[in-house]
Amino acid sequence: MTAIMAKKKDRHLNPKIGVHMPPDLRTALGRYLDHLEIRPKMSEAVRHVLRKFLEEKGYLDAKDRRGDDDD
Repeated sequence: MTAIMAKKKDRHLNPKIGVHMPPDLRTALGRYLDHLEIRPKMSEAVRHVLRKFLEEKGYLDAKDRRGDDDD
């Protein structure tokens, strides 16, 4: 059973983090999602907004974008 549990843990290469989001931020994010043609999951929207912010501020190079954003 330990081997099976270890396999399950290895399936996500990106560690997950939890964020407590105040109501004003969640509402604003919801408004942002309402304006998109295809509405992503909340977690994908948070990644998109954070990635865009970090690229604009120069902390993340767009060329370094990784294709493993899946939940």
